[in-house]
Amino acid sequence: MLSKRQFQIMKLYLATKSDFLTSKDLASSLNVSVRTIKTELKLLQEYSHKFASFELETVSNRGSKLVILDENLFSKDFIEIKKEVQADAPDSENRAKFMIRYLLEQKDYKSKIQLEGTC
Repeated sequence: MLSKRQFQIMKLYLATKSDFLTSKDLASSLNVSVRTIKTELKLLQEYSHKFASFELETVSNRGSKLVILDENLFSKDFIEIKKEVQADAPDSENRAKFMIRYLLEQKDYKSKIQLEGTC
């Protein structure tokens, strides 16, 4: 199942109409680190192998792009993926409460990367 962020990455690819996006571009658009984007892209690429309608193409020094192999099938797949993501996505208020509670319970400082992995 895709995470909400991975789904946002898919939507960014769709909005670019087959142009390549760099990890830096994606990180800037989603306000996360390049490292986070690279992790998400790896997971998105693995996820795309479950579908015959699209794939993630990566070209060194150019970036990556979403390649739609079958438009009709992709439309159906995208609707199903969107339903899964929406059903699984925690609402922002509960996530914020969880993060505050988590941080208050910690004895040491936590980095943004550590926090992203936990919440």
